[in-house]
Amino acid sequence: MKKKNVYLIVGIVSLICVIAGVSFAAWILNFQQTNTNVVATDCFNITFREDTESISLQNTFPITDEEGKTLTPYTFAITNTCESYASYQINLEVINDSTLTNYSYLKVMLGDNTPVLLSSNEVVQPALDNATTSFKLTTGYLDHNESVTYNLRLWMDENVTANDTDSMNKVFNSKVTIIAS
Repeated sequence: MKKKNVYLIVGIVSLICVIAGVSFAAWILNFQQTNTNVVATDCFNITFREDTESISLQNTFPITDEEGKTLTPYTFAITNTCESYASYQINLEVINDSTLTNYSYLKVMLGDNTPVLLSSNEVVQPALDNATTSFKLTTGYLDHNESVTYNLRLWMDENVTANDTDSMNKVFNSKVTIIAS
């Protein structure tokens, strides 16, 4: 008799579970989006202003960081002209007619940051079609109508010697690009 009661209870519980599962499955709704999401902003615009013509490394020779810090900088400014908050990334893109390919020969200093070897910057995807390599110099954020000015200096590192023959009679051409989002 006890065995029958156990079977009866197990059977009733199983039947309740099956009914509950089938009932739950019948009431589940599955929604799928059929139209596109639209995000609207009032504006997104960052302006770029160059205050100097270019950075020219011609007939250069190795100098100390102290001397490099006194070089005439390439000065540029970026401004967020919209109501929206904007983030940006400043890259130095090496143009494909450059013949200097060992970037550990060059020092770079952006603003008042400590000078570093160009090769120590993160390599990122170039934005220019005629660029072979792109180095991320810095990132930042701009509020509405906020502007920031940067001074960029480049020079040949003092540790380059006459034995580094692949640095001699070479040309380094680059452009600053701003990637904004």
